[in-house]
Amino acid sequence: MILIDVSQALVNEPNSISNSIFTQIQERAFKESEYNLFFAIFKQHIEKHKQKEYLKTLLATFYKHFFNFIETHHENREIWRYFPNELKITKSNIYDKENFIFFISKEKFFDWALKRIYKRSENFDIALNEVMCELFPDVDPIIWSKILLFYFLRCNVESFIKHPLTFGLLGKPHTDKEENLIESWQRKEIELEKNTFELALLLFPNEFSKENLDKYINGLKNLKCENEKEKSRAFSLLNILEKLQKYSDKK
Repeated sequence: MILIDVSQALVNEPNSISNSIFTQIQERAFKESEYNLFFAIFKQHIEKHKQKEYLKTLLATFYKHFFNFIETHHENREIWRYFPNELKITKSNIYDKENFIFFISKEKFFDWALKRIYKRSENFDIALNEVMCELFPDVDPIIWSKILLFYFLRCNVESFIKHPLTFGLLGKPHTDKEENLIESWQRKEIELEKNTFELALLLFPNEFSKENLDKYINGLKNLKCENEKEKSRAFSLLNILEKLQKYSDKK
């Protein structure tokens, strides 16, 4: 296949590869559904080129086309089977001192997500929901979406209760085959919640400092809501912030 010969440029190129050539390889691979081949060679190229500035440029190009692809092919789940774990935002990647590319993933996702959130659409954002769930695989999507929205709105409690929440409305599906499904689900829910709050404190140490958490919580308790929907949103955020506070106290 021509794609295989072209893609070898990612591995054989001794220094770097131009954005135009990389884009051609990525678009061709995605068009032909060669996700496994593309990501395997992509990972090899990243391993060979650890220069931060080069990888920032390369990943900016990659995510630009990747996010566009997801928007138009969000029903295609196969691509995520081959997506590199090193690019995902997890506690293990944060603790891995050799891995800095996850941070670039976080920044590119935040830039892309912020633009979608600021559109203030009331419609469920399928693409944003999918990317969030896949890039943050170890969190509870319902809790994490609210944490992200609060962060994106500059941690303003009044903005949070009024702004549409268009992603993270469903929890993770369970596929357990264990006999005691309820116990298994409960264990996983507890673990997901723990990972969610610990990741939030790792990624947003300033926004969720003990001092700021106290400020947000006091603000919510004194907030006057205009309707039941706002009251519900305020209550859910208060619950999250109080749990963050408890996890912060354990540190």
